Amino acid sequence: GINYRKGIKKYVGEFFGYLQPEPTNEYDPEAIAIYHSDGHHLGYIPQNCTQDIHALDLPFPMTVFGYIEEDYDEDEHRRYFRGTIFLEIPDPNAKHPYNPKTI
Repeated sequence: GINYRKGIKKYVGEFFGYLQPEPTNEYDPEAIAIYHSDGHHLGYIPQNCTQDIHALDLPFPMTVFGYIEEDYDEDEHRRYFRGTIFLEIPDPNAKHPYNPKTI
């Protein structure tokens, strides 16, 4: 969904933000939106990953670090954006309360 967001070019590069579920989303009640720390809606977690995030049973909003890349598709002659996020998942067995992992 990142390619459908207005003004996304402004956010190319690294960012801090947060995840927020959207239980009233008309297309997917399990949807999880990604927001920049300034409140701009950047996109959504892919549908095949939302169950994993909900299963963590962590409080929302969840803080994330991420980056957005701009690329060019030679075959279709168009620019597109791709985003990646990282979140820290608490590890109850660790001496330190957080152990970075990615989904």
